[in-house]
Amino acid sequence: MTISNPRPPRDEAEFASVTNLIQQVFADDATTQAHLALVRSTAFLPGSLPAVWHPDGRALAVVQAVPCKIALLGTWVAGGIITMVATDQDVRGQGHMRACMNAAHEWLKSSGYPLAILYGIPAVYPRFDYRPVMPHSDVRYPTPERAAARSLRQATTRDLEAITQLFNEQEIDRPCSIQRQAEQWIWSGGTRSMAVLESAGGITGYARYAAAETSTLDVIESATRAGHEPEFLDALHAQAAERGSRSVRLRLMPDHPLVREVSRRATQLDLSDVQAVVQPPQAGMLCVLDIEATVNLLQPQITRRLRGQALRLEIGARKGIDVGVGGPTVRIPQQAELAHVLSGYPGIAALRQWGALQSDKHGFDLAQLAFPTEWPRWSVEPYWGE
Repeated sequence: MTISNPRPPRDEAEFASVTNLIQQVFADDATTQAHLALVRSTAFLPGSLPAVWHPDGRALAVVQAVPCKIALLGTWVAGGIITMVATDQDVRGQGHMRACMNAAHEWLKSSGYPLAILYGIPAVYPRFDYRPVMPHSDVRYPTPERAAARSLRQATTRDLEAITQLFNEQEIDRPCSIQRQAEQWIWSGGTRSMAVLESAGGITGYARYAAAETSTLDVIESATRAGHEPEFLDALHAQAAERGSRSVRLRLMPDHPLVREVSRRATQLDLSDVQAVVQPPQAGMLCVLDIEATVNLLQPQITRRLRGQALRLEIGARKGIDVGVGGPTVRIPQQAELAHVLSGYPGIAALRQWGALQSDKHGFDLAQLAFPTEWPRWSVEPYWGE
């Protein structure tokens, strides 16, 4: 079958066909419904929803590009989320998804978004120049017997603005996190599985957890105001005790403030039987669509990370890009590898602290794979300011 040029849906009937395709490919659960709400919100943004069409009007493949802001080097950078990647099972392997992906990337680049991020299967998307950049840790321990007197309270819609502010303030230092708006919490399940810690000065922390699980308080997302981590962790333990949860689980970034607080307490024997497993970067993947535009946007941050020193980047066969003047030349083999250099994930220190660096299937050390030692020191041990 000849691959047609992808284009967005032209009317409600074609949009309904795209929706049907997404529902066929993805499980009909809360996550899919949340993504469909996102699809509907930008459905007719020109170029944002490229699809390949059958002559009879059915959508055969679709990709959605959603403009967003991505955290890199301590700032928010314009980019796009690639989501709802779906192909009819009867026409897979014929290049339809690649055509849609290329169209989505071109639309992002031409619209001034030089970066793209997606959450998907690591074995699939490197062929589109995506690189896994977001490691996670899985920390588990028994609920402490002596819990704080005050626990978290159920979040309400009135808390969403404060929760959003907390999230964005913390996540700006988590490379490749996505800046959120308050309404996005409603799309992702609302406040049913969210709890907050409220102090005299307002909300100082929140946690989102797997509501269906009761034997374990399974925290899948959290943010705290700086300096309130000990108080928040105590309240989280009290919440676990009130729910009858026998254990606490934190599925967060390796350098997340709560993970660091648990690590500190485990070292001081305040917490016992802490089990921590660090997972290599998997679902969160970054693609640099436009090298020059990306480096130009991040010039001040790269310069600060280099402590004022100059650098010349040579990426693949492309011309060099200067950061400052007269610096040494650093050769990066492929454009895709620039994603690792720019993310320079600071959680690598946490990986070493837990002693849990893992090897991939080829036997490479994770740190060596993501941050090769022949690259400049700042790509191995990033400088994040004073």
